[in-house]
Amino acid sequence: MTATTPHVGHPIGVRDLPDGMTPCATCGRPCPEGTPTTERLVLGRDVGLRIVDEAHVLTFAVCPSCADRHALAAEIATQHPGFLALGSPSITADRLAAALDALAAVGATPATDAYLHSYPAARSLLERLSDLGVTAGWARQFSPIWQPRASMKTCAAPSQGGGWLFVPSDLAAEIRRALAAHVGDLRPPTPQPVPATSRYRGCVVCGVGTVTARRVSEAWTEVRSGVYAGGHLCPADARIVTEEGGTIGATVLERSACDVVDPDRLARRRRPYDPQLQGLQAWADSGMAPGPGRWSFVDLEALLALLSHGTW
Repeated sequence: MTATTPHVGHPIGVRDLPDGMTPCATCGRPCPEGTPTTERLVLGRDVGLRIVDEAHVLTFAVCPSCADRHALAAEIATQHPGFLALGSPSITADRLAAALDALAAVGATPATDAYLHSYPAARSLLERLSDLGVTAGWARQFSPIWQPRASMKTCAAPSQGGGWLFVPSDLAAEIRRALAAHVGDLRPPTPQPVPATSRYRGCVVCGVGTVTARRVSEAWTEVRSGVYAGGHLCPADARIVTEEGGTIGATVLERSACDVVDPDRLARRRRPYDPQLQGLQAWADSGMAPGPGRWSFVDLEALLALLSHGTW
């Protein structure tokens, strides 16, 4: 058996390390002498039934592909002032690098332009994939705890289809699920009708039949209990219901309707108390068809006039 062939005792995606080579800390690729290096701290060794304290440092390579990916992460981190709220720019760059590593682990191509020019896209990348990328890296099996089957005499086996074969299948599946959610974050919002399984064909409070969102789960919240159970709420009314304790009552209806006709609260600021609107009912009780906008089944001009000039 040569030094470059897989060993029958190795896990999938792992082979013997060729002589004179050092594995890349991230992707596990064998790298020749002269390749830039990085260090990882080992705090203990897993011997099966316990962790043995063992503090020392291991040296790994940083292959050109991973170096380029991490340089892109640093560039993304400096492009968006919004990341300053997360703390040190270097920490943000490390987290973005880990997120890009997660993409590489499953052979996915990063949306470079989107990450450089869109803070929401870059933030979604970081939040959904950074922790998984840390777990996927080759050196993770050594640091901080050296795992039982890990050996510094091994490296990653080459993959024909992209991705890192040594990544456990359950972790790769988790990365793909997070990637799918991330891709959903990058899509532009589209009209989302109320779910077909809903008891009502519009928001039970305001009657709007379609809202704009990236995915149905962001557009509609199911009512779990009460007389409207099985119906759904649009995002605005879901927020109001939550703020009012989860019950759809008169206060929720009044806040919802008033927010539509008096969004800046100019009319309501004239009085030191909230309005009490007699006869206002939820759309689900109106018998009307769902509408293109919130509260389109009532006379909004009359409601605004009442708020502006009426006594309540």
